Amino acid sequence: MKQIFNLFYLITFVYSISLSAYVGWWILRDWAALEYSHNVEKNYEISIHHLINLVGEGTVFLLLNCLTVMSVIGLNINNRQDS
Repeated sequence: MKQIFNLFYLITFVYSISLSAYVGWWILRDWAALEYSHNVEKNYEISIHHLINLVGEGTVFLLLNCLTVMSVIGLNINNRQDS
C-alpha cells in the first residue's frame, strides 16, 4: 500500500511542477504584454485584459505550488520510519 501512495505522490509532484512551469511561462508573457500595452501603447482596455489574465494565472500558479509542497510532505510522511 505504501508503494501505491508513493506513486500517487510522485505523479502529483511531476504534474504540479510541469504545469507550474507552463503557467509561469504564460505569466511572463502576459506580464510583458501588460507592460507594453500600458506603457508604450497607452491602451488601457487591453492592459485590463492582461491584468485579469495575470490574476487568474497567478492564482493557478499559487495553487500548483501548494500542490507541489503537499506532495513532497506526503512523500516524507509516507516514507517515515516508525520507531
